[in-house]
Amino acid sequence: MTHEDIFVEDMNRILASCDDALHTLMGKSVLVTGATGLIGSTLVNALCAFAWACTANEAEPPHVYAFVRNEAKAEAMFAGITEEILTIVVSDISDTDIADKFADHDVNYIVHAASMTSSRDFVSRPVDVINTAIAGTLNMLELARNKKCEGFIYTSTMEVYGAPETDEKI
Repeated sequence: MTHEDIFVEDMNRILASCDDALHTLMGKSVLVTGATGLIGSTLVNALCAFAWACTANEAEPPHVYAFVRNEAKAEAMFAGITEEILTIVVSDISDTDIADKFADHDVNYIVHAASMTSSRDFVSRPVDVINTAIAGTLNMLELARNKKCEGFIYTSTMEVYGAPETDEKI
C-alpha cells in the first residue's frame, strides 16, 4: 500500500465518521490556522475532500482558508486543490492586520491550530513563544467576534508528540 493509498483511506474514514457534522459546513467557510501543521494540514485535507465530494454531488461545498506562515510549504502540501475550494492566506497569527485580510470574506468557523512548536524556541525564545500564543489567539478570537463566527475551536498537538523531560520511568 502506498502513502497516497493510506492518505486516501484516512480521508475516507474521516469523512465517513464525521458525515453529519460536515454537512453543517456546506456553503460555509472555515479558517484553519496552523494549516501546515499536524492537525491543521489533516483538517484542511479532510475539509477539501468533503468539498470535492459536495461538488461531485452538486451540493454547495465549504470554502477553506488555510492560514500559514510559509507559502511555499503550503503550496506544496496542498498542490492540486483548486482556488474555488481552498485559499491560502499567508500571515503570522500575531500580526495586527488579520481582520484586513478577511475584510471582503465571510468566516463562519475558525479552527485555531497555530503555535510555535519547536522545543528549541521554548528554551531560546520563551517570550516569543508565549507572545505568539497569546497575541495569536486574541487575534483569532477578535476575528471570530468581528465576523460573528458560528464556531471557534482551539487545539494543539504539542503534548501529543512533544518530548517532555521528566523523572518518570516508562
